[in-house]
Amino acid sequence: MWKAIIVDDDPSVLRGMKKAIPWGKLGIECIGEASDGKAGFDIIMDMKPDIVLTDIYMPVMNGLEMMQALRENQYNGSIIILSGYSDFEYARTALRLKVQDYLSKPITIQTMEEALNRVTTKLEEERMKQSGQEEIEQKIDYYKSLISNTWLKSLVTGIEDREVVRNEQKTDYLQKQKHQVLVVKLDKENQAVEWESLQENISCFFSTHTLSHLKNMEWIELNYKYSAILLSYDEQMDNMSCQRAAQSVADKLLELVHLKEDYKYKIGI
Repeated sequence: MWKAIIVDDDPSVLRGMKKAIPWGKLGIECIGEASDGKAGFDIIMDMKPDIVLTDIYMPVMNGLEMMQALRENQYNGSIIILSGYSDFEYARTALRLKVQDYLSKPITIQTMEEALNRVTTKLEEERMKQSGQEEIEQKIDYYKSLISNTWLKSLVTGIEDREVVRNEQKTDYLQKQKHQVLVVKLDKENQAVEWESLQENISCFFSTHTLSHLKNMEWIELNYKYSAILLSYDEQMDNMSCQRAAQSVADKLLELVHLKEDYKYKIGI
């Protein structure tokens, strides 16, 4: 349900709109009100409604000043102006502030319903568009991760596809850094190994601990028993420092595996 706030210095208008507008029928909930622009600004920034219905002439801060302040503070909700004045300058300012509708008082309930219906229709379209965009981005991220993991898996196991390497343009990534591979073998009798849980814990360890010169750590699941961790370092990092960093990751893995008493394990660097 969409959220709305009314800002008007006339108490009878506030009461009338809250009572007469069929909010539920329109799929809207009126969550607050204010009687001047400053109070309106505060409640809108606090509650972040989808829709604002506001007068222009109000004490303390007028409606246009309130809208200007809202836009400057990145409030992007829909605004409907309810004004007893039809002034070209007001309308031009409202257009600049991306107001969805400009209604002249007195306003019939039918006119108000039509205006709110237009706003909610547009909001729904924007929500669906945003949802679709987020879904596309999630799929892109998933497939990027899948392609990257497949490529690294082929590299670690020695069966890399040269054409894939060229297409992915990852040779520079390999050549400009030093790398080590940790190979982990876990065996859980008659049960699947919980690789995902270990991967999450190792990723968390990497993000919260500063390991000198360790630039990246990628988990590569090879099969149901084996996984590898590709560690990437600064090109200038000496071999001993690389070994110490790899040992820290291996020690953390051992610590995590020890918590799972039914696992048999081997870790090699």
